[in-house]
Amino acid sequence: EVERMANERNRALRYREIAGPAYKLLFETVVASVLGPTLIFVLVYLGSSCDGHGMDRPVPYWIWLCALPFAVLHFVQEVRIFRYTVVPYFQVVGRFQMLRVALGPELWITLNAMKSLAFQGAVFSNAVFAARTFATSHCSIPYHGYNLSGDPFKTETSFDEIWQITLRQSSFVFFMRDVPLSAQVLFFWLLSFAPLVHAILESLPGDQWVWDLDFTLDVDKANGQASNHAAADNSGEYQNVLGGTFTIGDSVMMLASGLGMYLIDEQSPSYPRTKTYRMLDQLLHCLKQDSEMGEEKSVNSSQEALNNMRQPLEIYTRNALTRCFLKVITLGLFNSALQIHVQISVYAMFRATSQNKAVDMQRLVSIGLSLGSALFLLINVEKVLFYAHTAIQKVEDVMAHINESAMPVTWKDLKNYFAWRSAEMQVIRYRSYVRYSAVAFVFCIGLAICKLCMVFRCPDSLWNLGSQHACVDLASVLVRTAP
Repeated sequence: EVERMANERNRALRYREIAGPAYKLLFETVVASVLGPTLIFVLVYLGSSCDGHGMDRPVPYWIWLCALPFAVLHFVQEVRIFRYTVVPYFQVVGRFQMLRVALGPELWITLNAMKSLAFQGAVFSNAVFAARTFATSHCSIPYHGYNLSGDPFKTETSFDEIWQITLRQSSFVFFMRDVPLSAQVLFFWLLSFAPLVHAILESLPGDQWVWDLDFTLDVDKANGQASNHAAADNSGEYQNVLGGTFTIGDSVMMLASGLGMYLIDEQSPSYPRTKTYRMLDQLLHCLKQDSEMGEEKSVNSSQEALNNMRQPLEIYTRNALTRCFLKVITLGLFNSALQIHVQISVYAMFRATSQNKAVDMQRLVSIGLSLGSALFLLINVEKVLFYAHTAIQKVEDVMAHINESAMPVTWKDLKNYFAWRSAEMQVIRYRSYVRYSAVAFVFCIGLAICKLCMVFRCPDSLWNLGSQHACVDLASVLVRTAP
């Protein structure tokens, strides 16, 4: 049906023209994306105990079988949404690429499908880890160490106690020493839903309920005008509940990003970037062409260009920067970075309580994969920053030609000028937000890598940034409780 629309209109479709059904499918997927991990968390929690291996107890296979229907449903919905968005994407961008390398459609789809499935695996793995930690972090485990005289001793401890000792020796987060590990892990797991919560808030219209929206395909409306029952106006823009200006197409991209749908998420920023470049290049071309046809024609084109420069900046570029910034904060810092730090800390505690300090390759490989996948976020940051930089340059080129015209200034021109300047300042401000958040993210990942290296250098495997001795000294504390 989308292909038929494209053939009938004989032009590139806009995202807002196909966004209705995709928008509905995304909100349906939100329910499964919250219900699935929550169900797995409850099942693992109810099935965990201090008997046997405690936190190290293998996860039953039936847990993963319970998660499978939710993962399959998520992927099926993603493919259905992709079938709506791929036509306007390919019409505008004209190619499939990854890391600036052009790929065939089959390879591009396969790689992004693998990323989506890996994301789902990480979501359910985090739920299992959080539930198991929440249920068993208080369980008693043996600790083997050496006292000041060099004599070996053995005592009983728990991950909660080890975590408390670690935080007491920290110069930064010592104030959290009385908060059990189980409570902190639960909080961090709930925080991993931040990308989805934010995507929902950004996508909800501020003037009506979701179920009142028009979810039909924009088949019969010429030029992609929105339905009278939709929250958007004829330009496709609407005010969300947070007060921001978004388009229906932006909402689809935002929700897809929050849900980890890489088949849709990878279409940004290629689509808005291409749209922005084309609009600004066309404006510049018209200005140059009309300047050769006389002063009156040049003045009219300059006034029109000044009026049309706001949308590429305020809608396409700013929203791409907004999505990138919030992705770094929610997905990068609140989700990936925190989960990696907790993952390394738990690995260090397992190693600290292991008598022979053996290297657990399974956990180590898992941490390495988590670090590698987290760093892929920086690729998106680089693309968006380059996009914003180029867009501002192109706008400045258009303004340079407008300034060359003998345009009489009217109140409408002043209004358009200040609207353009406001949009440009928003782009510059959000570009700074992206840069600062990316620096914070890189610092957190660098700290995690340093923390992982210190696992193999510290006697008790635990390390604190800013603590007096850097390495956490468990033996001097636990020896007091030794029999």
